[in-house]
Amino acid sequence: MEQFEVNNRNDIRKLHLLNDCNSIRIDARQLKFDGLLPVTLRRAFAATRLGGTITVLDDGRARAEAPAYDMTFNQVRQAILKFLGGGCEIVELSENGRITMRRVQSALPLGWGAGILYSGEPAEVSQIERCLDALRAQPELAKADAEIIIAGPSRGERGFLKRYPGVSYFEIDGTEDAFGRFLLSAKKNALMDRMTAPRMLVLHSRIILDPCALSRAPHEFDMLSPNVMHLRTDGTKEPYMSLAQIDRPWPGHVLHRKTKMLRDAGGADPLNLHSAGPCYIDGGAMLIARPVFEKVRLDPRLGWAEGEDVDWCMRAFHAGFVPDLAENVRALSATSKWASHGLPATIERWGRKASDVAQKARGRFRQIAFSSRC
Repeated sequence: MEQFEVNNRNDIRKLHLLNDCNSIRIDARQLKFDGLLPVTLRRAFAATRLGGTITVLDDGRARAEAPAYDMTFNQVRQAILKFLGGGCEIVELSENGRITMRRVQSALPLGWGAGILYSGEPAEVSQIERCLDALRAQPELAKADAEIIIAGPSRGERGFLKRYPGVSYFEIDGTEDAFGRFLLSAKKNALMDRMTAPRMLVLHSRIILDPCALSRAPHEFDMLSPNVMHLRTDGTKEPYMSLAQIDRPWPGHVLHRKTKMLRDAGGADPLNLHSAGPCYIDGGAMLIARPVFEKVRLDPRLGWAEGEDVDWCMRAFHAGFVPDLAENVRALSATSKWASHGLPATIERWGRKASDVAQKARGRFRQIAFSSRC
């Protein structure tokens, strides 16, 4: 495609389907107020060919101090340089609010690899076999020499590997510290260090990809979550943990609202999450471009249930990458942490909202009570 214009949300959605564009023009004068400028810029970068240009139009208003509920031209420039500056050069910078960037970074090379996190317990064998069968159903991973690595303890059960020629077993021991903490970040870092493919799928064995799911991934990306579903007790599917948006993601800060999951976003639309603030991808299944991992690694000090995925994604965001959702890369989670009471989905959704309101009220009263003592 020679030229594409981005003026609204539908255009942002289409960006994920494009590649090899020669010119993309983004009208930021309204999009910036929706909080959608970062995801728009990164999707536009992925859709642009080497040597192609991305032009952003703004209203050109500049102020030294950032005002509330506004985004001035200097803030727009900051976003453009943050999210495009790593792979583009400035071609035009006009005081009237027009900036043009040219892509100088080569496209992400082709080639996929998959890494599975495995406990080594016999009870997990049937689950990991389903996971492996689904990976072999991907054309990108179907050949015997495709990179599929299972990361598990040296004592782990691995007799099932006889059915999967070419799948390798990477022994990782010492993943628990003296206090019984599972050092999940260190294990993921070690697994991705072991992998060689430019496009990495890192997942837990509970994730079952749909056939040909990877073929529907965006042409380029930073870090994505598959569109993971889980089965409710009534047999219907519901969006599960994938892309999420957390309020106040900084360590040691009290949240002011519950984390928004994809099922909480209107129409399960990821742009509604991006609009609320920087997002993170759930650590259960991740599509990672190797350059992102090489620049931003998981913090090895953080273990399971210590927000290692949130921390990683927020640091990646500040480094100029945007965690996002691969809507067409569909998968099923064989297990679920979420309770389902067998009620209609609409009633359960309203029940969750009522529970969230009650929890927020209790938390606010607690905060007021303790804050008054300081």
